[in-house]
Amino acid sequence: MAIDGIKDYVTVIVGVITAISTLTAVLITNLFSLKLAKEKTKSETSQKSKEHRLQKLEEFYFLFEKWSINVIGQYSVFLKCYRGTLSYKATLEVNKTSVTLEPDDHQKLLMLLNVYFRELVNEYRSVENARDQISPFFSNPADTQLSANDLEKALKNFVKASEQFKSKLSEYADDLC
Repeated sequence: MAIDGIKDYVTVIVGVITAISTLTAVLITNLFSLKLAKEKTKSETSQKSKEHRLQKLEEFYFLFEKWSINVIGQYSVFLKCYRGTLSYKATLEVNKTSVTLEPDDHQKLLMLLNVYFRELVNEYRSVENARDQISPFFSNPADTQLSANDLEKALKNFVKASEQFKSKLSEYADDLC
């Protein structure tokens, strides 16, 4: 009878060992599945974040392009005024009707820059500085000591600064992808 009792204990012990082994295997499998799920979630979150920033960069680029074209257009009309081929009054009328910006486009541009792309603020300052150089020409040439040649140089400088900034934006987009 002692042998039968030992057989019963062996059967129970083998069953317990089998159950523990099975539960351990399930636990290990679940741990690896959890780790994989966390990595997948992290990867998906990172990808969505990149896509969101890229979308904001596209919006920023579009607004910047729209704004710079508007600035160039307005000052090109003033260049005609400074050259004497268009009166100051006519210049103001042309600029009033040819504005391509919505009232808050420049604010949106600055908001996107300061919220999403703070690392580009210094590069953007060069564009603002170039714009500041042409700002004095936004007045009646009869009231200023400014010349058409000075405006033309300042306008070329603004165009160059804008193109360089757009190039930086393209590089930034490449880095996001």
